[in-house]
Amino acid sequence: MKTKLILIICLLLVPAILVLACGGSTSSENTDDTSSQVTKDDIAAMTTFTKAALAIEGQRNESIDTYGPQAGPGLAPMFRSYVGNKYAGEIRPLVQQIFLLPCPQSLQHIKDSLIRLYEEEIELAVGDATRSYFYPTITMDNAESYIGGSYAQPWIEAQLFRRDIYTEWRRVLTTCGLSLDDFIQEVKTRQNSSINDVWEKVNRWKEEQNK
Repeated sequence: MKTKLILIICLLLVPAILVLACGGSTSSENTDDTSSQVTKDDIAAMTTFTKAALAIEGQRNESIDTYGPQAGPGLAPMFRSYVGNKYAGEIRPLVQQIFLLPCPQSLQHIKDSLIRLYEEEIELAVGDATRSYFYPTITMDNAESYIGGSYAQPWIEAQLFRRDIYTEWRRVLTTCGLSLDDFIQEVKTRQNSSINDVWEKVNRWKEEQNK
């Protein structure tokens, strides 16, 4: 919890660093001009990191979609631990992928927060000797509606932390004239296209085998 508190404080203290990274000023009258002062290198670095990090988030979300139906609220603790360990095994390599991503200073706090979040999700999914705290149906989009549900409180807090990360990520990019939501849609479209390409190849192979 202490580490998470430090990261949240960092999320709140970044604006001054961000404005400098984008070539702006800390005075309010210059805020609107910030995006026009961002260099091409700034844009390229922020874009590269964001797309790569969102692609990793996409892989994480695919695992959540896979195990969500298997780990509903009424699942017995033994089976929740089993599913949680399977999820943790798939997520561990993603932590290393995020760690290795080149990252501009203006988004370093986002990278650090994502790493901490993934590590926390792994800890919660594995759980302790008595139970796992893996509740994949609770996401950053619906976590607030579950507040007060003590059975899943640690996972709820983790998803609220993810929501805070995305809020700050969105703010940073917007300040520099970029859109996180556009990047999210672009990455989703690319990933869906890749999946479709795979199925097209599979279907072509099946057709050839049936000739």
